[in-house]
Amino acid sequence: MKISKKIYLLGALVILLKIFIASYLYINLFSKKNMEDRVIIIPKACTIKCTSSILLNANIIQEKFFFISYARIFELFRKKIVAGEYKVPKGINFVEIFNKITKGQVVTHQVTLPEGLTNFQIIEILKNQYGVIDDNIQLKLYEEGELYPNTYNYFYGTKISDLLHIMHLKMRGIIAEEWDKRDI
Repeated sequence: MKISKKIYLLGALVILLKIFIASYLYINLFSKKNMEDRVIIIPKACTIKCTSSILLNANIIQEKFFFISYARIFELFRKKIVAGEYKVPKGINFVEIFNKITKGQVVTHQVTLPEGLTNFQIIEILKNQYGVIDDNIQLKLYEEGELYPNTYNYFYGTKISDLLHIMHLKMRGIIAEEWDKRDI
């Protein structure tokens, strides 16, 4: 009789422990925490601990330990945190934010460069764009007319030199295409 009571108590304790663990996981993984839209920036070389601090300070997660543990487990499956700027919508849960930052679903920005601008004017526009890094590009790298005016997408942390290189390649591609169409 005493053994059956011990087994009954042990069984009840195991059930209570499972309920506690399930509740804890539900609260931390699936419940909605974020009460308003937020934008966060995860810098390059930011570790899991660094990312957890950013998320905690933005009130997106409630505790760092659970996020760090979750991230370490998924690190084994080659899921890594991708640096960048993220829009975190209201009501997003723990799993959704983790998937967003491991898939690199970063915010995309646009800059429109109209025709007729000089290289100096293009660089000045790029210097004033949110999230574009001024890497002190030399004006003499590109001749006037070698940069294609258009609307370009970029991510937070993009260098001016990278955008200019894309503009230059676009211009070269268009010139090559038009050259091939010419009458001989």
